[in-house]
Amino acid sequence: MNAPELLFGLDLYWVAYQELTTCRPVAFGGSLPIPLTSVVEYARLYELDEEQTEDLSYVVRRLDEAFLDHERKQSKGNGGKLGHRTKNKKGR
Repeated sequence: MNAPELLFGLDLYWVAYQELTTCRPVAFGGSLPIPLTSVVEYARLYELDEEQTEDLSYVVRRLDEAFLDHERKQSKGNGGKLGHRTKNKKGR
């Protein structure tokens, strides 16, 4: 994912989101939201205060909603299938 241009100080949230995407559960139907417990644990690890933790949670949720919405739209455009179509062993 390409990093967007951010206002000063917001890179904290983009970096956190990128790291937290590794905690995302995946189900048969696609990706699931990043668990709140992962966000809270990240905030504890980096010693964020209560207000920073609330802000982090809000921003990660909004970014995650946008990602999941984009993924759903791509899946619908791909006949509901995730991923790209690959050739079988015979090259078809």
